[in-house]
Parts: sequence; C-alpha cells; structure tokens
Amino acid sequence: MPPPRTPRGVDDGARHARHLRGLNLERVLNVAMDRPGSFTRAELIEATGLSAPTVGSLASDLIRSGVVRDLGTGPSSGGRRPSFMELNARHRYVAGIDLGPTRTRLAVPISAATASWTGSSPLPPAAGPPRCSRGSPPTCARS
Repeated sequence: MPPPRTPRGVDDGARHARHLRGLNLERVLNVAMDRPGSFTRAELIEATGLSAPTVGSLASDLIRSGVVRDLGTGPSSGGRRPSFMELNARHRYVAGIDLGPTRTRLAVPISAATASWTGSSPLPPAAGPPRCSRGSPPTCARS
C-alpha cells in the first residue's frame, strides 16, 4: 500500500516558517553583533521590531547553542527584571588575508582578551608570463 499523500501546500508552510525563523535569527544576530557589550531581550525586541515571544525563543536557542551567554538578571526599574546577555567571544571570529606579489599573510584575532594568530608565507619567484609561439592560445602574453 503506498504511503498517504501530503496535501499540496502543507510542506510549503513548514519551509516558509523555517525560512522566516532564519531571517529573524539573522536580524537578532546582527543587532547582537553591533552591541559592544551586554544587551537585554528588551533591547533586541526594540532594535529588531520582532515580538517578545519570537525574540525570547531565538535568544533561548542562541544561549542553548553557546553563541550567546546568559549573564543573569539585573535590577528592576519598576517592571520585570532585565535578562542580560552577551555574544560568546569564542563564536566571534574574523580572518584577514593579504595576497601580495611576494608574500601571502593571514591574521585571525582570537578574541579581545587574547592575542591574535598571524602567519606569513613567501611566494615562489614569478617566472613571468609564458612566451607565445605560433599556435599558442590567445591568453598568452605577446611581446
């Protein structure tokens, strides 16, 4: 007996929801990366324009995955106590590559608290462009 057919459009909704969640996650991460220090869920809600349940769910996922660290709650200013978070520095890498005519360099800052890793490698001397002869491809250098 063949498996039951899924009505058209049912899987489309699931794909749409996953896509929308991914877009919302990108918005939250962009705001979090732009903050120099800690931030609260309320700040994420205000900066992204997303609903409180959406930001709360995304923040919980980010904390659970280790991308964001939960710093605990702060003092209340009359309402609910704010929940502070910060990006986990171990998930914040940037690399720079410099491809020069004689040397290739790579730099990776590990975090603000630790030193950077850098590497450098000389390139072999260039032999120059290949000489063309009769019947050579049109990409060779003509003198």
